[in-house]
Amino acid sequence: MDLKPGVAEQTPREGYLQVVSAKALKAEPMQLRLPAMWQSDPDRADTRKEAPGYRISYEAVLQWIPQGFGRQKVPATMPLYSPNGRDTLSSFRVGGLNLNVPGRERYSVTPIAPRKPLTVRGTLYAFLGQNEQKQPALVVYPYRGRAGGFDDSFKKVLLPISQ
Repeated sequence: MDLKPGVAEQTPREGYLQVVSAKALKAEPMQLRLPAMWQSDPDRADTRKEAPGYRISYEAVLQWIPQGFGRQKVPATMPLYSPNGRDTLSSFRVGGLNLNVPGRERYSVTPIAPRKPLTVRGTLYAFLGQNEQKQPALVVYPYRGRAGGFDDSFKKVLLPISQ
């Protein structure tokens, strides 16, 4: 399956971190807690809090495309914050404030150079589902917009499952 669109959901919406390629290393079936907006109506009896899905470990090649520096010189490298926890819903980020709390480091920090490919490993969560043609697909957990609720740009990302 093509994981590239799923891994892209773990990169910043602004597009300065691009996914060059992604390949699955291992897919583990598991019950996943549904995001609140996907849970059934709480007034109905069939409220579901979990659904079958997969924890997919992957290896991806990312590339940083510098943006927003104006006339300032682009740094030779910037820190890439990569989620290092197996059960995290965090995303990748380049630069900014250090996301780690001493003693509870949840991100690996690796220097990334402009327009130079960098191989990373991560974990993607996806639910079993179907596309519009009722073909089996994996629905990627909605990483973008998660903390502050979902905005109008939210869309379900589907990964087709080959038969």
